[in-house]
Amino acid sequence: MADMGTSVMNSTNDTMDNVSCCQEDYRDDLELYYIQFQSGLVSNIICAFGVICNLLSIVVLSNHRMRSSTSIYLMALAILDIVVLLCSALFLAIPAMAGYLQGNLMTYSKFYPNLHPIGYPLTLISQTCTIYITVAFTVERFIAVCHPLQAANMCTIPRAKRVVVTVIFCAVVFNIPRMLEFGVTQTLDKATNATVPRIVYKDLHWNKIYKVTYMVIAYILVIFLIPFLLLTILNTLLIKAVNRSRATRATMNTRTLRENNLTVMLIAVIMVFLICQFPALIDNIITAFLPNEIQNSRWYIIFYSICTNMVILNSAVNFILYCVFGKKFRRIFLVMFKCWRFCPNSDIFRFEETNYTNVSILRKASMVSKSNTTIRDKSYTGNIVSQKNFGPLRKFISKPYRNGQANMDDGHEGHSTLLEKKHVQRTLPNGNIVYDV
Repeated sequence: MADMGTSVMNSTNDTMDNVSCCQEDYRDDLELYYIQFQSGLVSNIICAFGVICNLLSIVVLSNHRMRSSTSIYLMALAILDIVVLLCSALFLAIPAMAGYLQGNLMTYSKFYPNLHPIGYPLTLISQTCTIYITVAFTVERFIAVCHPLQAANMCTIPRAKRVVVTVIFCAVVFNIPRMLEFGVTQTLDKATNATVPRIVYKDLHWNKIYKVTYMVIAYILVIFLIPFLLLTILNTLLIKAVNRSRATRATMNTRTLRENNLTVMLIAVIMVFLICQFPALIDNIITAFLPNEIQNSRWYIIFYSICTNMVILNSAVNFILYCVFGKKFRRIFLVMFKCWRFCPNSDIFRFEETNYTNVSILRKASMVSKSNTTIRDKSYTGNIVSQKNFGPLRKFISKPYRNGQANMDDGHEGHSTLLEKKHVQRTLPNGNIVYDV
């Protein structure tokens, strides 16, 4: 999720020009080193870190326990963020480092100019997609929280897939003019006396009507104002809804607790998005309306590099937000990567984060093969359960309730609650106890 206005979107041309001309434009070496450090070293580290984190997000979100419409949006977001980070590294971070070492990489290499016609539009399209996928899952979460009766029909996996495809299609259409702004031409490099490819802007890029209507008005409206207003309003309503739910926490069931946890996680994602994108909004306004003298000042160039890194950072940190605020995501991640072995005291496998209730687990346990080994724990209510094929869940299956008391931490009904609700208890021929719901 990031803005394309004057950050990653312009990295291929504007930033490369800044890098190549930095010895002439910057007033002192300290400023030059700062820009190279920000746009080169820091950006490369963020890009590498972000790609790894987004790959981990895709692996966890593709787990069957995470299957939901929200996971579809988050997986699409992670994939697009990877594209953004790779393009940022290729067209901003790596050239900035190369510029510090050996001059303008775009001038002396055939690789970047020839890749630019593909990479530049791809970066723009990916950035546009990340913004509106963020809007899409915010709208879905608003429907799920504030209009739960309509959520069953509207918040579905097929609908989420259709929304993602529609967003990608619209992003491609919106960015088609960007593909027509430039071309690649062959020029003679006097230093090497060899023909090298260079990027040149076409007449469309310099057309005043095009600049005002598309590059300024349309871009600010579509990429900034509309999504910012929608996200701010919906995020405020979601925060109010979560606060109301917490006020009545004692009466909340397990499903409501899970929904609230998911909402809090997505609120965190939206807040980080708004914080990271806001400087880029200011930067885009400066570029559109303020004179070139301001844009060429040292303070603007420093501000520009900060905006760029914040945009890149926004595409890199979602995995951390999922782990910090998403209990289910965090626990499934720990299980999938065997991290639960290093934190035995943590309740990784709490039933509130699984698709099973205590009753369904007991029923499943009693229906396992006759050859399964069963145990009876005298310190508990006497439930007999199978110990086979449950992996790390094994130690929890026979312990949902202690001394007939419900485990209220998990938000599930205990043994006594089941009996109070008159669930029929019967013993199978193999001795296992089953509660018929």
